[in-house]
Amino acid sequence: MKDTCEDIMTGQKLNGCVYQMGGGPGQQAVCWDMLAKWGDYHVGPLDKSSGVDKEGLTLSFSNGDPCRGSPRKLKMNMICDTAEIGTISGFQDDSDSCLFIINFPTSHACSGKPAPKTTVPAKSTPKPTTIPGAWGINGTFSGNMTGMSDASNPDEDLTITIEGNCKSMGAVTEGSDGIEIWQISTTVCSGSFSSGTMKSEKTGKTYNFNAYLLIDSSPYELELVILNSKFPFQVVSKAKATEGKRRL
Repeated sequence: MKDTCEDIMTGQKLNGCVYQMGGGPGQQAVCWDMLAKWGDYHVGPLDKSSGVDKEGLTLSFSNGDPCRGSPRKLKMNMICDTAEIGTISGFQDDSDSCLFIINFPTSHACSGKPAPKTTVPAKSTPKPTTIPGAWGINGTFSGNMTGMSDASNPDEDLTITIEGNCKSMGAVTEGSDGIEIWQISTTVCSGSFSSGTMKSEKTGKTYNFNAYLLIDSSPYELELVILNSKFPFQVVSKAKATEGKRRL
């Protein structure tokens, strides 16, 4: 793929064939992770993760960005269909959060005449990564944040405390300029991802943010990427906080 993935957390530019993108409505799409790249993959019969009983094949990759000490894995299910390129969907495996599944309907996966568009109900279907529902944040997270690049002390590391849930959330930062209180409003709150705006009560300035809840560790960790609210949406700060006592 000609387009590169500029990792939002590391700034590293990567070339792959499947990327995981993030960003709320009206915001600039950013690359979260590279899930797979060409050069090392296995071709086999259509995997049962496709959830259909059709002709096809599966490309299996194990060369994505790191996930719990190993590369992210991807199964690209090429499903026989009447369309040259059908509606593509993506899922995350229920039992392995480092495994991603892409269903790609295409006539190029048919050995002869394209099969009709019929499916057999699967015994179980993978869980979409964007299913709406309560986000995992529900408590207090404390940690450190890099200084705002447009603040008076841009190189200063700050402490940050985030508390609340999707419906009601706020943050407090502290540095040499004193304490600053932030009002947080979410526009997307789904699974382990959230995005929205942060408004300073001191200056009135508003920023966009993307947040990622890391549930593979105990206690949970929260990574926050803060961006300017206007084009070209530069990253101005990053934060990482650890969960404290969980609210009931």
